[in-house]
Amino acid sequence: MVFDDNDEAEFKTPVSNKDDSEYKTPNESFVAPEAAATETAEVEEEQEDSDDEAPEAVSTAKAAEDIKKSAKAAQKAAQEQAATQKRKRQQRDELLKKQAEERKKIDEAKPQNDQPEARQTESGTRGRKRTEIPAVLPAEFLTDSSSEDEADDSTGVAAGPKRRKVAGVEKRLTRLDAGPKDEVVKSTVYRVAKKTDERLAPKLKKHSKSSKDLLLKRNRPAATSATGFFKRK
Repeated sequence: MVFDDNDEAEFKTPVSNKDDSEYKTPNESFVAPEAAATETAEVEEEQEDSDDEAPEAVSTAKAAEDIKKSAKAAQKAAQEQAATQKRKRQQRDELLKKQAEERKKIDEAKPQNDQPEARQTESGTRGRKRTEIPAVLPAEFLTDSSSEDEADDSTGVAAGPKRRKVAGVEKRLTRLDAGPKDEVVKSTVYRVAKKTDERLAPKLKKHSKSSKDLLLKRNRPAATSATGFFKRK
């Protein structure tokens, strides 16, 4: 089979999974050595760049990833905690509502049960009052009221204060000041002294005072104070 330079060869791709290089044109199968060299040089440069990267850059990138992961974990934990708290709060509210409803039902049922007991007690007290009232009044209420009024008047007069006259009061005061009466024995009269406290000294009288002064002086002249420096012999 001969190909001219101007003619183009037509190829059909087979259905089988064989190598595609068998069905390529001579132009496609032919690779220039310069292009292959440039490709190998680029691959080597990329490998060198990846090897030449500093360890600090790698560590910072890893640390940033770790920080992001920890932040996500903390956020998730906070959300779970908030959800649990909300669930507990709802359960507590439901429990309180149930207790309030039960208490309300009990309070509503109590007055209905208490009403028959109150009616029974009222009927019992009324029956007792009717039976306790006597048919005849006692003898205390049947006595005459006029005698009681007279007795009250007499007691009121006796208990009231007595009126005192001025003359009677003066006589009583003079008797108290006069002291005890004199006693008469046959032909002699004895003066009775007033009752005094023996612990105190007796009262001083004018006569006793003058007699005391005379005894102290004994007719002696009064002492005079000396005047001047020189004294008479």
